[in-house]
Amino acid sequence: QLQSSSFRLTAVPMQKRQTFLAVLSAVSVFLPYYITSCVIAAIAVYVICSPQRRARIISMPYSKLIFGVVGVGMVVSLGYANYTGALVSALIGCALAVALCLRSFMTRRLFDRMMDVVCVGGLCVSIIAVAQKMASSVFTRPYVVFDNPNFFATVMEIVTLVAVYRLMASPRRSSFYFAVAVFSGFGVYLSGSLSAFAVCTVGVAFYLVLRGHTRAGLMIVVSAAAFALL
Repeated sequence: QLQSSSFRLTAVPMQKRQTFLAVLSAVSVFLPYYITSCVIAAIAVYVICSPQRRARIISMPYSKLIFGVVGVGMVVSLGYANYTGALVSALIGCALAVALCLRSFMTRRLFDRMMDVVCVGGLCVSIIAVAQKMASSVFTRPYVVFDNPNFFATVMEIVTLVAVYRLMASPRRSSFYFAVAVFSGFGVYLSGSLSAFAVCTVGVAFYLVLRGHTRAGLMIVVSAAAFALL
């Protein structure tokens, strides 16, 4: 009983710390890219500095191969004096370390919470994009806090796919997820990125077909094609 109580006392703070890291990673996606990079790098340093956490990510399948490929990219960049490329390779390594660490303790409940954070963040930046568009000229492509409109479109595309997934998986909050999907899809339209619009349409339709909603998937494709032609 004493050992069980001791385990619960030490497990609760650990779970809170893991939840904090997961939610922080999700929130950082909706911040300017240099802040996102700093957050991911800081979490990676936190992971690597612990022998237990370091051993946990190294034990993941193909982790050594993945880090080896990233390391080769960094060496090649340094060989050509491409310091920006080397920095990007280092950030990719940090992102992989964070992803593998999250994977080691991820649960369905925590994953759902991260997706809900993504939905809230997507809804907020979509509203900001609408305000930015209304306050500027008709030819301006909004990008909110992101580096450029294409980056903004990529984030909105992912948020749309997450919202549709949550809409299918959690009917209790269907109104919220439907609103997020609509606003995020509208954000993709405002960005003016045709490639993101195509990927978002095909992704949503493909997921609907996988879930057995073939007619809805075809309607999405036909509606998007008609809208693009218009």
